[in-house]
Amino acid sequence: MVYSLILSINKIKVSNMKIAYIVDSLHNAAGMERILCLKANSLCSIYNITFIIRNQENKKPYYPLKDEIRLIDMGFTFPIEYRKELTLFLTEEKFDIVISTGGWEFYFLYKIKDGSKKIFEFHFSFYISKVWFDTANRGLSAKIKAYIQTIRRAIIARHYDQVVVLTTADASRWKWFCKNVVVMPNPLTIATDKTSICENKQVIAVGRLNRQKGFDYLIEAWKLVHCQHPDWILKIYGEGDLHSFLQSQINIYRLQNSVFLEGNTSHIIEKYLESSIFVLSSRAEGLPLVCLEALACGLPIVSFKLIGIEDLIKNEENGYLIKKVGDTQNMANAICKLIKHDTLRKRLGKNSLEIAKRYNVETIIEQWKELFNRQLN
Repeated sequence: MVYSLILSINKIKVSNMKIAYIVDSLHNAAGMERILCLKANSLCSIYNITFIIRNQENKKPYYPLKDEIRLIDMGFTFPIEYRKELTLFLTEEKFDIVISTGGWEFYFLYKIKDGSKKIFEFHFSFYISKVWFDTANRGLSAKIKAYIQTIRRAIIARHYDQVVVLTTADASRWKWFCKNVVVMPNPLTIATDKTSICENKQVIAVGRLNRQKGFDYLIEAWKLVHCQHPDWILKIYGEGDLHSFLQSQINIYRLQNSVFLEGNTSHIIEKYLESSIFVLSSRAEGLPLVCLEALACGLPIVSFKLIGIEDLIKNEENGYLIKKVGDTQNMANAICKLIKHDTLRKRLGKNSLEIAKRYNVETIIEQWKELFNRQLN
């Protein structure tokens, strides 16, 4: 077989249950990878956990994993060979539960007769394909392709023993096609006993610099904010393909001294704590991890009204929701309102802390344990 064993240490488990997560890679500094590693680290003392990776590109996982967790790098870039070898591996290993995270394997995993229960764990919005296909010049063709992919995904998901999504709003859409849907939100990935004082003249945004995250909208909105509050700054943390494009946008609007692309950081908690407002400008999301982090640090949030986001942001309670995606004028208005009113900003930030408590990692892990046990009983 062409795949390689990266790491394997056998220890006595509380349960003999064997669980495999199938992922495209683990070397990216992205939200899904972070959540999967957190869950695996929490579960590996109970279950035998394996990550089956389509192609790790000879890189180390970006997020740390405990020694008990086994990593298998299949090393494939072509679907046909990947399907053949994955089928052989699963048949030999005889896992109790195999989890697809929506990569190539999603389209054929349910057909593999290896005796395992099959779970589809989707970390994106139901309509995410609309964003993936939506570029400036694709028009009607992109909309048709996105619609077909969305429907196809939902129909295939029917064949899985369980479909796991992040929000109640998203679940309602999946249930148009599937009955086997359960909501399992992301847990908080940070722990801090400190909170922002919401007094620094700084706004923060965090995410990969790609089209989905909508930082072009945020910079457009900030141009309006800057006109009224030139003493405030915006810091955007993350890397991605649109770095040059976004920097050009900043330069065109002459915001070089007001908007800063800061790249990735290993000290994100500190960055939240030194900020006073968090902005989510995404075109689509599942349950954004960065929002959970901002809540835990006591920040008020401004966001477009995305599917599922109301699980985290209550309009005028801990932030503001802008009804239409891309409405940069009202996004700017909401940011300016929080900038102008110190008492309001601090009150909404305090309310964020209460909402964050619902996403305690221990609570979410218990829900996953119950789900796994139900599958085998």
